[in-house]
Amino acid sequence: MTPPDSLRLDNPLWQFALRLWNDDAIADVCLSLQSEGWSVTRILTAAWLAANGVRWDGREPDGLPEWRHQVTEPLRSLRQRLPRDHEGIAPMRHDIKSAELSSERTELAWIHAWHDRECHNLLNCPVDNPALLTRNLRAAAPGQRNTEETLMIQLTDALLCSGKQRRDTDAQGGTT
Repeated sequence: MTPPDSLRLDNPLWQFALRLWNDDAIADVCLSLQSEGWSVTRILTAAWLAANGVRWDGREPDGLPEWRHQVTEPLRSLRQRLPRDHEGIAPMRHDIKSAELSSERTELAWIHAWHDRECHNLLNCPVDNPALLTRNLRAAAPGQRNTEETLMIQLTDALLCSGKQRRDTDAQGGTT
């Protein structure tokens, strides 16, 4: 369950995740899927791999699912049990939320390191392959259960729209 020592927390997958998370539509759908049992880091991984033209079968590095189950999810559960508007525990809730984000960042760094070894030098291309994106998102789905189709469609649309907007901005000489 211990992540490798050589994790780079700031990596292309993390930068991709930050860009996507800044899109409110994507963040909202990801959080809705998370409430249905999805892992946001698996969703972001699916999108990142699709953006790089890589088909994903849902496999993850050894130990990562245990990390998610024993570290990330308990932090989230603890944070969610605390009242949002209680002034006295707001600092503690914030610290737990920060720890949860750090745990998710560790997951993404772990995934990036593993895929970097497996797939070698992925290029960060726009998300514009709906079939590959949908296939990867299905691989990210929790267990073998049916996915929430409406949310899947919303997420795919939001990801594709985000990728198109980024390409349009780049074509006009802007930055992302």
